[in-house]
Amino acid sequence: MSNNVIPLSHLSVGSSAMIIRSEVPPELRQRLTELGFTPNAAVSIVFNSGKRLICKLQSARIGMDQSLADNIMVTPLSE
Repeated sequence: MSNNVIPLSHLSVGSSAMIIRSEVPPELRQRLTELGFTPNAAVSIVFNSGKRLICKLQSARIGMDQSLADNIMVTPLSE
């Protein structure tokens, strides 16, 4: 596992990572937690256009814009 912490938005399609933290307001952090975006959760990128992305978290696919993904910090996992 890499020690690099990067924004979720920097991952390419097919990449996987472990969520470290979210740097968002408390109300949004609560919603992300409800969706499963918690520390140590695994996430993978299904689609990334640079403006929007779709990630897979557990068995769900979740879409978001780049500005949100820029504030979810992850550590890339080696394949």
